Amino acid sequence: MLESIKEFVRAWRDYPLQPGRRVGGRYEVVEWLGMGSYGLSYRCIERRENGENAGEVALKQAKPSRRRTAGALLHREREALLAMDHPFIPRCRGFFTEMRCEWLAADYVRGRTLENLIFEDSRVFSEADCLRWALDLFDRIEHVHARGYVHLDIRIPNVIMNEDGLHLIDFGLARRIGEDEARDPDGHPLPSRMPARVTSDLEDAGHLLLYMLYSGYTPPPEESEPRSEASGAAAKRRSHKARRAAGMSQESGTSEDHSSGRSWEEELTTLSAPTASLLRRLLRLDAPFADAAQASAAIRFSLHERER
Repeated sequence: MLESIKEFVRAWRDYPLQPGRRVGGRYEVVEWLGMGSYGLSYRCIERRENGENAGEVALKQAKPSRRRTAGALLHREREALLAMDHPFIPRCRGFFTEMRCEWLAADYVRGRTLENLIFEDSRVFSEADCLRWALDLFDRIEHVHARGYVHLDIRIPNVIMNEDGLHLIDFGLARRIGEDEARDPDGHPLPSRMPARVTSDLEDAGHLLLYMLYSGYTPPPEESEPRSEASGAAAKRRSHKARRAAGMSQESGTSEDHSSGRSWEEELTTLSAPTASLLRRLLRLDAPFADAAQASAAIRFSLHERER
């Protein structure tokens, strides 16, 4: 009973703002975008003093029920964004405290996340498509590393594609390269998916590339499967395998699908040898790349060989 009451109180504290609400004196909520473990996100209009529209922003609120840890993470995200200065990475537009919460305003990027494209739009990426997009992604990663940071959350929901190109967003877990364990004001360790090393981002990018490559994979139908159901079942298996590919063990880099006993190397048989080698190095199955520039050179070589 007591736990149910606590859960109700947490839900009440974390209830999102409604459209039309203004915070920070100038950010007018248009829509709630979603809630994560430590924050709530909104699409807002920034209003000038005379009420004119100054453009859209993505406004992130430190989750009230996780206020101390969430606030510390938002402070760190602000510092990371201020260090970036790249046309395909959101700029920090403002930071303030209101309602006992920290708030971060950044550029709002219109477009479709890679997750949307694969699982909602059924977008299929060829090997050449994947390599071209990977070059753009590694350009952003190389810039982040040159500024002294690692992103540490390079996943398909955090890559947006639009007519301008590929955008890398959500620096909520970013850390300085080599940074030791960070803590919130209460001394609790701040969350982190991976060690603050360059190779962590490269491995994440390898999982993301493999995810894209699986978008075009069609698993063979099961022998007992009626022909009329084969197409839909194959799409479901493709989705399942792609999700497993992106969620592979961060420890070992293994990509075996235990439901079938087959690895990506056994299933993605049409991959060129240079691309397979690229993946093995990104996933640390072979000698890993030293940095993003070295990985980019391997991508260019693979693309060149593919297009010969």
